[in-house]
Amino acid sequence: MFRGLDQKCKNNWVSPRRQLWRPSWGGGRRDNQMGHSLMLFQGEVSDSPAPGLTTVEFRTSVPMVTYLTCFIVSDFQRLPPVNISQGFPFSVYSTPAQVNKTAYALELGSKVTEYYIDYFNIPYPLPKLDMIAIPDFVSGAMEHWGLVTFRETLMLYDANISSTANQQRVALVVAHELAHMWFGNLMTLKWWNDLWLNEGFATYMEYKGVDNAHPDWHVMDSFLVDELHPVMVLDAVLSSHPIVQSVGHPDEITELFDTISYNKDLLHVTSGVTRNFEEGVSTLDSENAINTREALNTHNRHFNAAEVNCQLTIADLTLTRDKDCIMGSLNAESGAASIIRMLEDFLGADKFREGVSRFLNKFKFSNALTQDLYDELESSGPEALDITRVMDTWTRQMGFPVVTVTPQKGGVRELRQSRFLADPDALRDQQEDGYLWDIPVTYTTASSDKVHRAWLNSDMDSQRVENHLGKTIPSSPDQDSNLDLPVLGSIAQHKTSALANSATESLETPDRAHLLDDAFKLADSGLLDYKIALNLTGYLGNETEYIPWSVAATNFGFLRKMLSGTTTYPKLRKYVRNLVDRAYRQVSWDVDPEDSNSNNYIEYAKDESNVRSQDFFTVLHFIASNPVGNPIVWDFIRSEWEYLTGRFTLNNRYLGRTIPHVCSSFANKFKLQEMEMFFSLYPEAGAGTTARKQALEKVSNNIKWLEKHRTTIDTWLTQGVV
Repeated sequence: MFRGLDQKCKNNWVSPRRQLWRPSWGGGRRDNQMGHSLMLFQGEVSDSPAPGLTTVEFRTSVPMVTYLTCFIVSDFQRLPPVNISQGFPFSVYSTPAQVNKTAYALELGSKVTEYYIDYFNIPYPLPKLDMIAIPDFVSGAMEHWGLVTFRETLMLYDANISSTANQQRVALVVAHELAHMWFGNLMTLKWWNDLWLNEGFATYMEYKGVDNAHPDWHVMDSFLVDELHPVMVLDAVLSSHPIVQSVGHPDEITELFDTISYNKDLLHVTSGVTRNFEEGVSTLDSENAINTREALNTHNRHFNAAEVNCQLTIADLTLTRDKDCIMGSLNAESGAASIIRMLEDFLGADKFREGVSRFLNKFKFSNALTQDLYDELESSGPEALDITRVMDTWTRQMGFPVVTVTPQKGGVRELRQSRFLADPDALRDQQEDGYLWDIPVTYTTASSDKVHRAWLNSDMDSQRVENHLGKTIPSSPDQDSNLDLPVLGSIAQHKTSALANSATESLETPDRAHLLDDAFKLADSGLLDYKIALNLTGYLGNETEYIPWSVAATNFGFLRKMLSGTTTYPKLRKYVRNLVDRAYRQVSWDVDPEDSNSNNYIEYAKDESNVRSQDFFTVLHFIASNPVGNPIVWDFIRSEWEYLTGRFTLNNRYLGRTIPHVCSSFANKFKLQEMEMFFSLYPEAGAGTTARKQALEKVSNNIKWLEKHRTTIDTWLTQGVV
């Protein structure tokens, strides 16, 4: 019984409008249990509202939105709280058996909270801050104000048994939810169509918070492979969607929580790659977000055609890696985080921080629009900078650009943009053909490490960049005016051995990762000879850093999926095993020969006493990731669809995402027909509507990819090219 929740609250449960609450909970409570809510405990009344029940009352809240309200009654315990310097307690709760596993979240969360208080220059507005790990929780975590809720797996950490990846995931999720205490809770966007800003900002800030707590982790580099690169995959297809979307139905709200709205980032095409090849200069990763290189980067999310082109074209003009020139709309959260990262770069970190702080102060305890943030940032930035115009080109249209750089007489470089697609032959309507972006470009020249900035705006046919003292790379008389692929090929072939011999000295770790990803994405799209991308992998025999290997594992994993079942696959397997041998021996791990997979595990997992409902789709995803398990999961989904929708409903976004995950490795027309027949049999998709479109387009692209590239890859592997 929730006496503090009247009919007005019920009518506005998912509305971001604010109200004052004095929460009270009335119901059965054992002596060893206690009530938790957003505010501090105030008192309790026995035998109220009826004999045998207890009413627990809390202090009146600050003005807040209704969806942040939370009540919990439990026997959970906590370690001694940490007193934040501002003067309030920070506590972490869990079941009694897990309480010792809350120590890391307590330490990390308190450090991140101190960082945010300083970064935003705004005190935490409530008298306490609790986090609580819940055994059964459908969401990963939720930013209930003052009582942040988590799945156990995303908050608990045991140094004796948990992996380092698990520790980093816990840190990022905790930092994400705590960022919402200011951006989302203290200030709330007026409606769900601005979700991208709310979630994207928290996603970007989580990396800042963790980087402050663990500077030795270099998580800002991890942002590239965990957020930026993946989001580019989704945004490079016709079934993508803009970050900003209209919302009028609950299923549409659920569907908004995808990678595009969270992580979307642009990659700038750049000559950075060129210079990387020619002089070992870390073009792509100079922490100057948003440069042409980033355009590549955007492209790089899945491919950096632009970047490769630029780099080919201009060895002397290094387009620095654009931290955040964003792609159009990949994942709500990942895409938005990348755009915000780009925004911070072209404004400058100090101006960005100043504008965000002023925005939060102005709209604290109230609602705001995205435009309100733009207005505050514009007052901090250069007078001539129209932030609204720039950001609209990234958030209100799907996709992202590839920027090509070509040499002109007198050392001038010409930049042009076009939309990047994983399948350049895909049909596009007239409106989509007109997509253009306002692209912030940053670059350096061979003569100086000074960072130069320029804009390639949507109303410009091209942009010309001066490069007086730099050296130019040889150009081919047959080079295309947009994509200088012959030059790129000659550079790649000439410099691959140099990269292999001095990778760590010639390029920074993020640059090596970008170079690999850019080359493969360009090759996947047919804009670069696949042999060039494969040649670049030869240096990995000497690579020992995680970020480049993460990129390599992703791309080799894609090749495995596409080539599995063909005569080319054993050749790929042998090549990769030889390549990874040194890193494997240096890191090493133990494998239990008794480990095995059971075909009956799905049936076992259906029993909630064995696997919680919140983890069921995780089980399916892991089984489907195995070549043997994938057809088992696909058959299960098709035969048990009515069971799945009855148990989880069509509004469940995890159910919707399972389809593209399971089908991502399909690469023949028979499998495509199976998908089409299944979708026609069950046309209602709910929150998985967009995911189905993406899955169909992905499989169609896989079929084209195999027809286009298999012979080249097979020949390369057969010849033993390294």
